Amino acid sequence: MKLLDLFKPRRKNSDPNVRETAITKIADQKILVDFAKNDKDLKVREAAVNKITDQKILVDFAKNDKDLKVRKAAVNKITDQKILVDFAKNDKDLKVRKAAVNKITDQKILVDFAKNDKDLKVREAAVNKITDQKILVDFAKNDKDLKVRKAAVNKITDQKILVDFAKNDKDLKVREAAVNKITDQKILVDFAKNDKAWQVRCAAINSVTNQKVHIDVTKNDVDDRVRGIAIIQVADKEVLTDIAKNDVNEVVRGIAQIRLLGLQISNKDT
Repeated sequence: MKLLDLFKPRRKNSDPNVRETAITKIADQKILVDFAKNDKDLKVREAAVNKITDQKILVDFAKNDKDLKVRKAAVNKITDQKILVDFAKNDKDLKVRKAAVNKITDQKILVDFAKNDKDLKVREAAVNKITDQKILVDFAKNDKDLKVRKAAVNKITDQKILVDFAKNDKDLKVREAAVNKITDQKILVDFAKNDKAWQVRCAAINSVTNQKVHIDVTKNDVDDRVRGIAIIQVADKEVLTDIAKNDVNEVVRGIAQIRLLGLQISNKDT
């Protein structure tokens, strides 16, 4: 801190961190706009924009500011849906377009972006805002891009549909995403023990809560990666000791040793 700072209000302090903190307590819109336009520090300018409420001023910052982060901050405060759609469609910067999509609430408009936008990340952002389950299932089944399909699966809530994707989808990433959304423990155990893909078994065992299943998979799965995921959740000292000594894979043995050490430390603390 400079000596002169002792005689200045905090919002005029030479330290940008002090100015940023001071802005959180400022309500005067003129002062906030001045900071947003003229402060030398980007974080201070962002903080000021985050407190501006005048929509016209926010639109001006979103359109014309020289810094992308300030423009994004302004878009995040805009509420007018038509203006947001315009930014989402026409802005030159992808991150600003995504920020605008994230603020859009009209489902039909979001579906249009999800189907037709030229940029994958904008399409993903739109899918993440869609709530209609039938539309999400359609995207999950039929979209040409894997990331959009995964985003759609991540929004599906129907357990039967998720199980169908987990069992039958042609792409492993989609199957994993579906398993991650399944809550039925019996179904998860079945995937953890019996699925042909180690990636799917890993996803399933990670959500299983039954210690006996963790131990069974730790002892018997043929894939080192699956055993490594399962053993992280094992709390049986005898099993961990056995795995630490005898597992064929060095990494799995190491994980077992770390788990044993963690249990020892935990017991000392209690």
